[in-house]
Amino acid sequence: STVQALWHLSDLHWRRKDAAACLPLLKRITQDFFYTSFADRASMLIPEMDIAGKGGDFSEAIAHYTDRLREADSSVLPDSTDDGVLFYLASAYDKKGDRQKAAKYYSQYLHTNRTGDLAGRAFYALGILARLQGRAQAASSYFKEAAAIGGAASASRDIADLLYQTEQYSEAAKQYAQLAQSSDSAGAKQLYQSKVILATLRMNDVPEASKLIEAFEKSYGKDHPNRAEFEYERGLYYYRKEDYATARKFFKKVGDDYEDTRFGPWGRYYVAKILEVTNKLDEAAKSYENILTKYPASDVTPRILLSLGNMHFNAERFEDAIRYYQRITASPEKAGDILPYALNNLIEAYESTKLYDASLKTARDFIERYPNDESLIDKKIKIGTLSTKLGYYDQAILQSFATISGRRITIKETTNRRSSNS
Repeated sequence: STVQALWHLSDLHWRRKDAAACLPLLKRITQDFFYTSFADRASMLIPEMDIAGKGGDFSEAIAHYTDRLREADSSVLPDSTDDGVLFYLASAYDKKGDRQKAAKYYSQYLHTNRTGDLAGRAFYALGILARLQGRAQAASSYFKEAAAIGGAASASRDIADLLYQTEQYSEAAKQYAQLAQSSDSAGAKQLYQSKVILATLRMNDVPEASKLIEAFEKSYGKDHPNRAEFEYERGLYYYRKEDYATARKFFKKVGDDYEDTRFGPWGRYYVAKILEVTNKLDEAAKSYENILTKYPASDVTPRILLSLGNMHFNAERFEDAIRYYQRITASPEKAGDILPYALNNLIEAYESTKLYDASLKTARDFIERYPNDESLIDKKIKIGTLSTKLGYYDQAILQSFATISGRRITIKETTNRRSSNS
């Protein structure tokens, strides 16, 4: 019959996740053949296809699943809720851009469903939402759960990379190994195998890493593009062990033999860092300056500037320290994870030279950039102390109240208080 043909065709498109082709067929079944059982089955699929389709009507899907939740809540039967409803409602809110409600319903779904493909997808979605909020550790934990469940979200580059970035190297290695095994691309397979080696080196398992490198070079030859990074990571292993003599050999080799790669300047940086930690400060400073001159565009630059700033700060040459820290904060997009350290040290350096206004402004900038930082209360206390030193007594009282109550001071409040003190 016509309705059976339409249903089989729509089912084919549904399995291929072709929402654009599937939706019109499902809607035709519900409209033209509403009296058949196929219409009931089609109406159940329409919201999911709405969510999956680029032009899907998210509001319609949200309304549909919300109605189904209400029906379940009003049912006299225990446990009548179809928990898949919670997942698809969360997914609809996610696609619509309402992250707060998406996270709420994904979490509600996972409260009673910890296994299966939808659970893996829910953990993965929560990981994406956490990463968008800058909560890398939480994102990593969600991705780890998704990987443990398996299914559609079992292995992905996103999961593996975030596990690596948050120093969960053992889990990252497993993910990269799974990706390498399942990849059909020779280039991708080589990339993932190299990542397994790097994660193994970060785990300080040098014997196992050496075996993996030997096998890697049998497959791809010794003249592969990962040589510099492997040598660099070996150097880091010995640096972490404080075997500076051995570490220096690896870093010097990287700096000399691979200076045209990203790792050349980084190898030279660690040669200088070893001079610094072994208290050869003048030689270290000269080496740092030479790297800045020779490799001005290298991504190691913020770390060198921080090291030089800290050396001057520790020697109580605060004006010199400020100049180096300011070079970092002038390009926040290049500073990366070094920026909060530079800002923190700049606050102290300004205060040490009695540049209280500059210290106050930098402390406020820090809070704006890192509202969830562990040192937030200390920064608020610092703002109160600096306000007192500057004679902004009303503002100091306001800041103390805000610190105790946990409330943030608005720019308008700050401006009004400063005006009343002038």
